[in-house]
This record gives sequence, C-alpha cells and structure tokens, in this order.
Amino acid sequence: MFTNSLSTHINKILGLDRGENIEILELNGRVVQVVLTQIDLKFHIAIDNNQFSIKHGQASDPDVTVSGTALNYLTFFESKFRRQPLAAGSVQISGDLGVAKQVENLIEKIDFDGEELLSKIVGDASAHVVFYNLGIIRNKLLATVGKAKFDLIDYIQYEKGLVPSSGDFKNFVDQMSSLSKRLESVEHQMKTIEKTG
Repeated sequence: MFTNSLSTHINKILGLDRGENIEILELNGRVVQVVLTQIDLKFHIAIDNNQFSIKHGQASDPDVTVSGTALNYLTFFESKFRRQPLAAGSVQISGDLGVAKQVENLIEKIDFDGEELLSKIVGDASAHVVFYNLGIIRNKLLATVGKAKFDLIDYIQYEKGLVPSSGDFKNFVDQMSSLSKRLESVEHQMKTIEKTG
C-alpha cells in the first residue's frame, strides 16, 4: 500500500539524518491529521517508538490537524526548508498548539535536501530528473494560480461595476419615493379638476 511505502521512506530519510540529532521522542504517542482540502484526502501520521506510521483516513482523536491545498503544503515546506518565515495563506493548523510547535521544530531540524536524499534511494540521475520535473510542475502551478488570481480580480471588478452600491440603491429608492409622491399629487390635482370641470 502507498501509505506503508511512504512511511518506510520517511523513516529512511529520518534515519539518514540521524547525525543531525533529530529528536522525535517528545512526539511519541502523538497523532497528526493531514487534510488535502481540494480533493478531501485525509491521512494521519502516528508517531510511536521514534517511527512515523502513515495511515489513510481520519484519526479518531488527532492531537493536531493540518489542512490546506497542495500548493499550500508546497509553500509551507518550501518556507520551512529555506528557513524563511511562513507565507501567509499557507496551511491551517488547529488542535494542540504545543504539539504543532514540536512538529514544526522537527521539520526545521531536518536538513532537507530532497534531491540528495532521494538520490540515496533511487540514484543520482533519477533523483535529478524527479526534482527537475517537480520544479517545472511547481512553476506551472504558481503561474496558473497567479493567472487565476488576476482573472478572479478582473471578474470581481466587472461584477462590482454591474451591482449598484448601497448608496446608489438608497438614492434610487429615494427618487422612486419622490416620484410616487409627485404622481399622487398629480392624481389629486386631476381629480380636483374633474370635480370642478
């Protein structure tokens, strides 16, 4: 199963980085729920005996829930591995904030060079091809999201022009009320003329 394979690879990567003194003892017995919102994919990571176990589905009682789109996760991990501040609009974290901070600290302690670590598993050439293609995909995703954002802004501006503002609407109601009063006055004058004529 994919999750078992992923668990094995994460534990291998952590094993390769043991020299960096990554401590996950504080996280033993904790569960982190991960939700990929755009496709409603849920899996959880259980940490036991310094090993990560990834399981598909909703955890019964997660300590922390992390949710976001694929691009949110990409931005989150990219900012963590480049030691940059977390970008706004990234993943949403809820639950035990102490555990969330421990997970964040663990991610920061990992000296992650994905291509180098992947090369130890699949070889240099394959790892380079994978990361080269991931870079192309990432750039296309960012360009698509950027274009979609501008298209959405243009659409909202267009729609905003079609919908009257509250001031315009109030002015319209006032004018209609004034017109109604004038029509009543004209109607009253017409009746008066009919009676006298």
